[in-house]
Amino acid sequence: MAPKRAGRSQGPSTQTPTSSDSSSMGEVEFTSDGARTEFQQLMNKSIVKERGFLPTAEDGDLLSMIQERGWESFCEAPEAVPLAIIREFYANAKENRDGFTVVRGTRVEYSAEAIRRVIGGRAKRRNEEDWVVERIGRAKRRFDEDPVDLDRLVYDMCVPDTNWKMTAPPLPAHVSFPAAALNRYAKAWNAFICANIMPSSHGHEVTVDRAILLFGIVSDKYIDLGHVIHQGILRFLQGGTTGAIPYGTIIQSYVEQAVFVGQPTSNYSCQQHLLIIRRSAG
Repeated sequence: MAPKRAGRSQGPSTQTPTSSDSSSMGEVEFTSDGARTEFQQLMNKSIVKERGFLPTAEDGDLLSMIQERGWESFCEAPEAVPLAIIREFYANAKENRDGFTVVRGTRVEYSAEAIRRVIGGRAKRRNEEDWVVERIGRAKRRFDEDPVDLDRLVYDMCVPDTNWKMTAPPLPAHVSFPAAALNRYAKAWNAFICANIMPSSHGHEVTVDRAILLFGIVSDKYIDLGHVIHQGILRFLQGGTTGAIPYGTIIQSYVEQAVFVGQPTSNYSCQQHLLIIRRSAG
């Protein structure tokens, strides 16, 4: 049965969804006074509302391609997320840059591998290149040796005469191009990406990283969405946690799909166990 979905949008709205009850999961705990302060600052920020996605008849075999890649979970309409848990995740992650955070006193891994276990997706085949790991995040840093021909991306995915917006000299860099310029096939995949993989309140513009991901998808490259989402979390943390809070649904899954093992540790100021994330059977 096809997953339910509201209307398609070029990007997720930036608003606070209704919070689900998280009282049974314990009280908010912090790893430091800095994390407590960060949590208070995050209280003033909304969470990017993710959306489900269902291709239309005009999108051809897009749904079958989503299923082939094992990305069906991104088509499901997300439920309300517990806002305090999401903010606690980021507040403690801001203070602990080791690939772990603490939620309700429990140590939570948010590595690319841990995210892959939550979201699923097909395994990489032998000798298959990981498109995003080699390219996303690098194109904007290496002006003299771009790992991607960004002009070729626009040529292949957009209507004629589409150009990148560039920063000013002396080091001009690619910024974005209009999403409306994408061809129909790329536009459908862009809507899929904007729904919750690279959530943004500016879905009308295709940024460099989103263009690289989009080109990899339409070119049938192997895509590690665990890496993409992990980088998105790091980008939010490294950016001073500015803007709306991303990936609420996936972060909620960390807690819901957890199995607690081991003994309490003394690495933090609150009790915690190792959190193992497993993919739900359903």
